[in-house]
Amino acid sequence: MIAAALLATFVNVPAFGPRAASAGTPASDLGNRGRATFATASAPSVPPTPTRTVFERVGVVLPNGSPGEADSVHARAPFVLRDDDATYKMWYMGYDGYRFRMLYATSPDGIHWLKHGVIMDVGVPPYNWDSVGGQSVLKIQSVYHMWFSAGYWSGGPFVFWAQIYHAVSMDGLSWNVTGVALPPNQFWDRGMTNAPWVVRDSAGVFWLFHSGWDGSNTRVGVATSGDGISFTPYAGNPILDLGPSGSWDESDVNTPAVIPGSTWLLYYAGTNRQVGALGTATSSDGFHWSKSQGNPVLGPDPAPAFDSSGLVYPDWLADPSGSRLYYAGGDGRTLQIGLIKASTVRDDVPLRLDDTPRIAALGTVAAIDAAVVGLALVVGRRPQRRPSAPPSQEWPPIRPPGSS
Repeated sequence: MIAAALLATFVNVPAFGPRAASAGTPASDLGNRGRATFATASAPSVPPTPTRTVFERVGVVLPNGSPGEADSVHARAPFVLRDDDATYKMWYMGYDGYRFRMLYATSPDGIHWLKHGVIMDVGVPPYNWDSVGGQSVLKIQSVYHMWFSAGYWSGGPFVFWAQIYHAVSMDGLSWNVTGVALPPNQFWDRGMTNAPWVVRDSAGVFWLFHSGWDGSNTRVGVATSGDGISFTPYAGNPILDLGPSGSWDESDVNTPAVIPGSTWLLYYAGTNRQVGALGTATSSDGFHWSKSQGNPVLGPDPAPAFDSSGLVYPDWLADPSGSRLYYAGGDGRTLQIGLIKASTVRDDVPLRLDDTPRIAALGTVAAIDAAVVGLALVVGRRPQRRPSAPPSQEWPPIRPPGSS
């Protein structure tokens, strides 16, 4: 059974609008266009009806592919953009048991997806990457900008390594790589920089949040840029460190997803090398972060659920239909992309829970203006089985064939 719900009451609180698809001004890249309120305004003599946000697990929205396809083993690392025409684009990473490639899918509603296959492959000149995937996209006016991770199985200080690149596209399907945006460069990420998440603030500054690997563990850092092409790492990195010994995120914290605002919110994946879960952190300036006391805010479902062994790659999207959190879930054999949807209900409507559970075990839900707004549900039970021991760079496993 899920633990009892701890629900916040939302009254007249502005919510972030959709992720910017066409950013006419830098401020719109923050995703705060199309603001809505959680309570509808009423006549002065009638107090507004309190409402609350409830999260529901939708389940798998993008499964792994058939044998022989590029995502036959893993479909992971989703990034979803709601475009100007109200359609949805997803870039994600596929694994066939041998190589990681970047794939692409489209949808009319963000739930039912049509796969279009590989859009960035390995072994292609001039870069000849061994692995590609993990990306973030902004559409600025009519141009799509992507920041993605790609790397090699030799040549780094710990054999395999990766760095973050920048690319541009006019259709989201065909991409031209402009060059390296952020190479491994500090003590904590000297093994690789990967899993980028880029936002642009009201001053036009690009913020690149990312994972870094030091050969043993992963942490989260940030770099900034005036042009979005070449980034300068923050001297105070990492901004999100490992949890204390014995905690759920004592071994790795990675794959950040960030919502800017007066109070910034960061979703991240963490692991103790036994199970993967999602947590949140907050900041007043984007540089200094505090992990939420309710972490982990989203844990695995009971077996045999698709995410019973762990969760990684949170992808927050503030959709007109309600906020969404896409993520990759694993069951010890494969990875698939799932979705959690938020809906607003009247405070006098009882919340129904079942034994599946289908209501998300999700904690802090949004960083809006002066405060982080509320808690949804406490994390439920966790699986007892232990997945195969992952390599250090992230959970679940990414490793070249033959590596230990």
